[in-house]
Amino acid sequence: MHLLKLLRLEIEQKYANGMKKFPEDPKKYNPVRLLNHMKPGLIFIETIISSNTQSVYQVKCEIDNIPFTGQGLKKKAAKMECCIAAIKYFWQFDFHAEVDLHDLQYKLKLIYTCTPHYNIMFL
Repeated sequence: MHLLKLLRLEIEQKYANGMKKFPEDPKKYNPVRLLNHMKPGLIFIETIISSNTQSVYQVKCEIDNIPFTGQGLKKKAAKMECCIAAIKYFWQFDFHAEVDLHDLQYKLKLIYTCTPHYNIMFL
């Protein structure tokens, strides 16, 4: 654990300068990339939570002594959830709450044209 703290301090000193301000349209960024720009040099710790049917991945990171955790069926999804939680805490932007109406309209149109009319699914 002591080695991890030394590594974290070294990375924080090396990457002390991140983006100066939060972007106006953060939806254009991948949450992992955005957090990496705002807080460079983060260390993510991945663990597997096993169950009888399917493994679930858990990713943890600590920013300014505040722990963040994300879970998902894949490592990438778990890391993204961890970053979304950190972005929501520091910059009050929730990637889950924002809905792109154009994207939603496109998905509904795609589902409508690809399925029989009596079997339309809504997201």
